[in-house]
Amino acid sequence: MRNGVVGGFLSTHLARAVGVFRSLSSMFYGTTPPTRHLWLSVVPRSNHAKFFSSSLPEWIDINLHAKFFLGGGSTPWCCFFPSLLWQLWKRRNELVFSATCLPLADVYRISVTCAVYFADICAPTRSHSTPTITYHQWRQPSLGWLCLNADVSLSSIDGVGTIGGVLRDSFGTWLQGYCKCIGKTSTIQAELWGIYVGLQIAWSFGTDRLVVQSDSSQAIKLMLDPSALRHSMQLVRAIAAWRLKLWSLDFQWIPR
Repeated sequence: MRNGVVGGFLSTHLARAVGVFRSLSSMFYGTTPPTRHLWLSVVPRSNHAKFFSSSLPEWIDINLHAKFFLGGGSTPWCCFFPSLLWQLWKRRNELVFSATCLPLADVYRISVTCAVYFADICAPTRSHSTPTITYHQWRQPSLGWLCLNADVSLSSIDGVGTIGGVLRDSFGTWLQGYCKCIGKTSTIQAELWGIYVGLQIAWSFGTDRLVVQSDSSQAIKLMLDPSALRHSMQLVRAIAAWRLKLWSLDFQWIPR
């Protein structure tokens, strides 16, 4: 099964590569400066001479059967090589027909991502053991404390974010909640807005001991940073300023 998947993957990209090279071999061999620089940066130095001087059939065969890994990492060269060829071909078509194309840095990134996916699919199953199921549930605060759980939702279509949260006591009793659309934003900005609005509501509720729980490890890390008051993001500074008020305020990360 694995050989069939690998063979199909390599054959497909081999056919595409052969068609490309009949008309654009100079581009892929790297005689154009940008493309050559890309190949020079990813091909091991010890392979440069053979890589840039082999005949087309030999060049394809050697790279599709290579046993080394990209940059000494875990991505097989035999998967990355055809992936990069295909992305270069697409980039060239975009340039010809649309007069615009992706930067080579993006071409490289996409090629690596595709190669990793294919390598993962072709990899043999390491274990047939039953997966461990981990249950996560609400963590109640200590007696006398209130708990603010904040979360966000971000549309993958237009990037519009919605924040929401709920305020509960140490017995889990619902005290107050909120939900608000904040327009186009980034994930971390939305997470911070969710916490900030929740803090305003908790303060107006009159609590003097509050623990904020969020599944965003990045947001919690920013809140716990001793230099948060001097952070470049205004929202981080604004939230950090709430810690200076006359109450006990703590932040906790909870896994989703």
